[in-house]
Amino acid sequence: MNKHKRPIPIFVQQVMRYILLFFSSALFAQNIHTSTDKNLGSEAQGYTFSGKINDRILFMYWTKNKIEVEAFDTDLHKQWDRTIELDKKFSHNVIDIICSKTDFTIIEYAERRSIQYLKLFKYDSQIKLLDSSTIKATPKNYDVPTPKLTLSEDKKVALISEKEEGKFYDLYAFSLDSLKLIWAKLLEYKRFTYDNKSEQFIVSNQADAFLNIDENPDTKKTHQFRIIHLYPSGNASEIIVPIRDFWVLHSKFSFDNFNKKLCAAGIYTEKNISHAQGLFTFNVPVSSHRASTIITNIFDDDFASAFTGKKIVNTKGLSPDLRVQDIVHRRDGGMLLIVEQVRELVRMTTGAGSYGFGHRDISITDYYHDNAFLSNIGPDGKMQWRSVIVKKQSSQNDEARYCSYFVMKTPSAIHLLLNDDASRSTTVSDYLFKSDGQMERHTILNTDGKSLQLRFRDGLQIGANELIVPSQDNLSVKLVRIEL
Repeated sequence: MNKHKRPIPIFVQQVMRYILLFFSSALFAQNIHTSTDKNLGSEAQGYTFSGKINDRILFMYWTKNKIEVEAFDTDLHKQWDRTIELDKKFSHNVIDIICSKTDFTIIEYAERRSIQYLKLFKYDSQIKLLDSSTIKATPKNYDVPTPKLTLSEDKKVALISEKEEGKFYDLYAFSLDSLKLIWAKLLEYKRFTYDNKSEQFIVSNQADAFLNIDENPDTKKTHQFRIIHLYPSGNASEIIVPIRDFWVLHSKFSFDNFNKKLCAAGIYTEKNISHAQGLFTFNVPVSSHRASTIITNIFDDDFASAFTGKKIVNTKGLSPDLRVQDIVHRRDGGMLLIVEQVRELVRMTTGAGSYGFGHRDISITDYYHDNAFLSNIGPDGKMQWRSVIVKKQSSQNDEARYCSYFVMKTPSAIHLLLNDDASRSTTVSDYLFKSDGQMERHTILNTDGKSLQLRFRDGLQIGANELIVPSQDNLSVKLVRIEL
């Protein structure tokens, strides 16, 4: 008697595969809705989309002269399309379009006769102009780089920061409800040097702004965070947080609007900058204006083993490429930190020259977004639990648009949705984290044969258990609504 199993014929394998794909599609059809493709064309300068505005979802993209708007119902069936023509007397640079639950606001620089205007235009869901305003009008400074836009958590306050290297920041905070200027300030910063590792602007829902600068990161003797608090009144004050016992490899700031405090988290090392040894956290309550004690949580052998997938004894630390990507604030003052291993490698290769003669150097950028972990930090700064996500995402020359993850917040859990890898045919996974740190992984979609390339990190939560994610293939974009 032959004990060996007979191989399954190839045609049977193919039939089984199609049956599985069919039932997989049927299983997810009621939870996933997809719009038609939109080819943006080579002149498109950017695009965005809204949540539900009067039961409509708006997709918008802009060129230098106009903004195209398409409206979809909640199942992403197209309803209509319209065009917003920009004033031809000006040259335009749309910074962004910010959507609320009832309208959207265009933020742009309009230039005419060497005068630059910061303008706002508010429209309703039927593309009716509701209001407009000019925040500032100044002579154009060609030495100032592209302005940076920072939004408050509720997206009702916006901060425009223009930075002239080594001299000052030109700052404008304005309301996206009233379209009025809240405050403006020319912040001179004489101590700025190119050795500063990072600088971050944070805006609260009350229009407080914080400029956070990591100063002298290469020496323990004078290493410190300098935090400049800019008040809605226009005044400013400074907070110094000395860093004496370690080097900061990465830091991220966020404002806790419920508990009214500025929170900081980051990766540190005590000895060797080639190893990350743990997490640090501290906060600055607005009421006291004093930084709390810096609390550190070390990466021990058990955690290093779980993160690397191999047994580690006497660990020296983890990869220095760890980044605190997100801070989720808890009502009790604690924080849920989401940390990801991120690398960017630029290399040169040789390609054929024009007309077949000689050769030329070509720059290639490789992006890697690998393992991640969640760390739940209590109000006292002590770690309550950590949970690891094992993943391996890599891409090339695409700004890692298909890598990383989307954070979805529900009353009972946190979801991280991501592509298992950055290929056209991949599995979309939902990592569900409960309040006690227990994790469940669910497969919600396979993109094989579905013409989907999902940009999860650019997703938007539009309900308690639903989100919209853009799918982009070169200049072709469509929206995908996922219901968990």
